[in-house]
Amino acid sequence: VEDYEKRIGAPFGPAGSVLSCAEDMLKWGQFHLGDGTAANGKRILSAESMKEMHRAHVIIQGEELPDGRQLPCYCLGWRTFSYHGRMVVTHSGGIDGATTQFYIIPDEKLVVIANVNIYLNLMCNAVAMDIIDHVLGVESDQFASQLAEQKASLQADADAARRFVPAKVEGTVPTHAPEDYAGTYQCPGYNDITVKCEDGKLSFGFIREVIPMSHYHYDVFRLDAAFSEVPAGITVRFDYGASGKIDRLYVPLCFEPGVEPICFRKKD
Repeated sequence: VEDYEKRIGAPFGPAGSVLSCAEDMLKWGQFHLGDGTAANGKRILSAESMKEMHRAHVIIQGEELPDGRQLPCYCLGWRTFSYHGRMVVTHSGGIDGATTQFYIIPDEKLVVIANVNIYLNLMCNAVAMDIIDHVLGVESDQFASQLAEQKASLQADADAARRFVPAKVEGTVPTHAPEDYAGTYQCPGYNDITVKCEDGKLSFGFIREVIPMSHYHYDVFRLDAAFSEVPAGITVRFDYGASGKIDRLYVPLCFEPGVEPICFRKKD
């Protein structure tokens, strides 16, 4: 039975709803080393479908990555890259309390699966790649490489987020009383945002996160902590219509070029 508050079912679906074990995961890897035939000889997929599923369809990044990976691409539900002359088929997964890395190297008949009991942990991928390096005879420091890549990624995210923080105008005040900003804000395709006012201070609630807000300038407020992939310091802008009542807010949830802040409408 799905229960959002207890984190059962839909909040962790679809992949997070799968329960598995090391033995099952290795069977899954062995299947993907083959031509679409199960261990009992039953054909599950055609050989052509298996090849198409593992074939690169979209280039993700052109330059070489810090640990020696080249030409990472997206396939059909999988990723692939070239590593010291071998094609690697891979995918990762993570939810609260678990991270998984899954690697297949067809030329070596090798499947490597790493799991850790914490979300987005560098050790998971570093251990998996260390095993691959050991099999291939490659000298490396995978943890250092993964750390450098993550730092570069976090810095790129922070740089992208800066465009959503306007230059502050000093000496301004909000147009409305703090309690006027409180309410539930909705946008199709997203969870509701709940703005609360307690002792004259506002907070921003989204999914399971509650972030304190401080006045920035005019009707713009600063999120004073990070949530999900949104860094601390991002600003939220409130607006009002002809009635003069606060009826919407704009918040950046994606920092890709060309994507503007998302508009959430206040629920009546």
